Order: sequence, then structure tokens, then C-alpha cells
Amino acid sequence: LFGLAGIIILLWQLSMRYLYGAEAWSWGWAWLGLVLLVVGLQAFTIAIISLLLKRMERRIIDLHRRR
Repeated sequence: LFGLAGIIILLWQLSMRYLYGAEAWSWGWAWLGLVLLVVGLQAFTIAIISLLLKRMERRIIDLHRRR
């Protein structure tokens, strides 16, 4: 959710910059969008790694139960 919000804010600021010129956009909003995007990407990466580790753990447990 943070990543999606970050992308929306960045696209909004990018459109403001190119439609209305350099004076129309805000550094603060752009930084907020970047921070939210990075936090969202990190959360997604941690979730994927967690799922992969859980799957590996199940395979190891199943392998030991078969013996």
C-alpha cells in the first residue's frame, strides 16, 4: 500500500512539473512519494523472502519426516 501511494504521489508531482512548469511542483511531496515507494518496496521484498523461507522450511520438515 505504501508503494502504491508513493507511485501515485510521484506521478502527480511529475505531471505537475511537466504540465505547469518547475514552479508548480513541491520537493516535499516528491520526497514523501520517494520515501513511501522505498518503504513499500522493502516491505514487498521482506514478504517475498518470508514466503520463500516458509516454503523451504516445509520442504526440509517433509524430507525429514519421510526418512
